[in-house]
Amino acid sequence: MEKLAKTKQILQKSIALSAYIRFLNSIDVIDVTGGWKKLDPLEEALLNKLFLMTTIQNEPILVGDLISISTLGSQATLHGRVKS
Repeated sequence: MEKLAKTKQILQKSIALSAYIRFLNSIDVIDVTGGWKKLDPLEEALLNKLFLMTTIQNEPILVGDLISISTLGSQATLHGRVKS
């Protein structure tokens, strides 16, 4: 039973890593093709954190969860970036 749980956990991490790599490739394609405005480093950090949080938590992330990440900036700055 424990081996099955570990196998499931490894599979979930593998799926998450694959999705994350696709996410990073998508950002590169968008930047190259000029489809959207270029993301600044803070916006990229927020997107990365959002992806990692949703992968780990497996539940919706609230705006309050993102703007409480004080290592990336003040709440006002983060709220502005999330809004844009």
